[in-house]
Amino acid sequence: MTCEPPDLIQLTRGFREARIVLSGLELGVFDSLLKGGTTAREFAASRDLDPRAAEILLDALASLGVLSKAKDHYTIAPRHLPALDPDSPRCVVPSLMHTLNLWRRWADLTEVVRRGHPLPTEGRTVSETEHFIGAMRVGARQRASALAARLDLKGVKTLLDLGGGPGSYAIAFAKQKPDLKATVFDLMAVADIAARHVAEEDLSDRVGTLAGNYLSDPVGGPYDLVWMSSIVHMHTPEQNRMLIRKAAQALKRGGRIIVRDFLLDEDGAGPASAAIFAVNMLVATEGGRSYKASEIRGWMKDAGITRVEVQTLDDDGLVIGRKGSSGRQRQP
Repeated sequence: MTCEPPDLIQLTRGFREARIVLSGLELGVFDSLLKGGTTAREFAASRDLDPRAAEILLDALASLGVLSKAKDHYTIAPRHLPALDPDSPRCVVPSLMHTLNLWRRWADLTEVVRRGHPLPTEGRTVSETEHFIGAMRVGARQRASALAARLDLKGVKTLLDLGGGPGSYAIAFAKQKPDLKATVFDLMAVADIAARHVAEEDLSDRVGTLAGNYLSDPVGGPYDLVWMSSIVHMHTPEQNRMLIRKAAQALKRGGRIIVRDFLLDEDGAGPASAAIFAVNMLVATEGGRSYKASEIRGWMKDAGITRVEVQTLDDDGLVIGRKGSSGRQRQP
């Protein structure tokens, strides 16, 4: 007789594969193998590791299909090579590095639930910021162009990408609509990264950056469209109500706000992608979480945004609203 369903046992052991891959990343396995195959002993010597332990880790990576093993030599499995090569357009290493940073926060989940807020940290380092913004860029790699093609951009000539991170969406919108000019608003260190990516796409004449803290600084305008992707999940309801109001004030009459984010079902218990991401915000922010479409709709209506519609995507969704002709705002 078993005490627990086998699927529950397997669920609690899901961390093992993740930790193996992340330790391989942290120990430089993939960097070493980009230069060619190596033995466990050679790899251990190059990284000052215990040979036995190194062999066990490399064999585990091979068992997961991340590495290939022929006799005593290990190489990166061909299907994973583009994802692990920094020079490849399909590289996901920044996202893996961000996951490695998150691992440490998730380890504190039990205590975070007791306290109701993350444990104190020294804040993001420069490299962690690069990893975070790089992870955002990886996540938006295909999604941004698909959404730019999906959305109706007729009449949109000025766009604000609020908290735009790497600038992926502003770049995609500019590519989709040649007469559109976009502004990426984010913190100074992030805006500098976005400007670099914009320059790489040769779009600096149409996509600019504006540095500041969107919770306290002016965001410019007026704009035809304010795009808010992966922003509301970082903040409290009160902060989001203020942000939506600020975005509405930055819009031209008849302009639109589009919020893209994980959207919880109305009972809050799903889908799993949104519910689990809420936990990620619990361990990483003071007041963030995933929200229901009805909550975002309410913030928009309070800010004078009308004709609000919700579009469900694969693992997230869009909440789209238009600024009324009168520009009036309801009081919270």
